[in-house]
Amino acid sequence: FGSARAAGGRHSARDPVAMAIGGRAGSSLGLTAAYGRRAAGEHTAGRSFSWHGVTRSMAASEKGYERVVLPSTLQAPQRAALRSLALAAGLRIEAIGPKSARRLEMSLPSPCACCPNALVLPGDVPLTTEQLRVALVDVFGVTPLTKEDIT
Repeated sequence: FGSARAAGGRHSARDPVAMAIGGRAGSSLGLTAAYGRRAAGEHTAGRSFSWHGVTRSMAASEKGYERVVLPSTLQAPQRAALRSLALAAGLRIEAIGPKSARRLEMSLPSPCACCPNALVLPGDVPLTTEQLRVALVDVFGVTPLTKEDIT
């Protein structure tokens, strides 16, 4: 490993250790190459889908969100509407937590598991329909999305 670094403290282009961990000039640990830098909204940017007979589009979250954790206070019609939206948009939706406090998590098909990229809403606070609509737009950029769509 004595030749692991070339002049200037950077990994040599021929260094097998540096290549194995994704090292490159300017990145001493090579973490960007090892874990990858996700392009903002790589799963959603410009994606269109049809839901309730209306063509809708999705955009990357300006805040970097890839998932939303919704409270257990959602009403059954809202849960049904969210499941329908997730199916049409190609999003994952999953119930989490104990039965008495079951929450819904909606996410991109393959969210980054290592990043704190979730909008987590308080678990026991009722959401208005408008708050729910705003959360979905903030996280997934779904447009158009009206209050009537999610009630």
